[in-house]
Amino acid sequence: MLPGAGCTAPPSQLQFHHIKPWYLGGKTELANIGPFCDSDHHAVDSGQIEVVVIDGLPYVIMPKHTDPEQKPQRNTYWNPNP
Repeated sequence: MLPGAGCTAPPSQLQFHHIKPWYLGGKTELANIGPFCDSDHHAVDSGQIEVVVIDGLPYVIMPKHTDPEQKPQRNTYWNPNP
């Protein structure tokens, strides 16, 4: 799961986000898609949450006020032992 670090939205409520936007040539394929709840999806679109791909997996970088270290992270709420 990828929603913003700590998001507890169930998988049935997630939307898929193009990491490289579709309008900028991003493809609709698994390598360019990340799941987000509605709130986090809007935060990504507005630039509050950054998405980066590391070893083929999407990670989020949360805002500085949430994570001053700006470390890429994955949400482990639904899978605590990734």
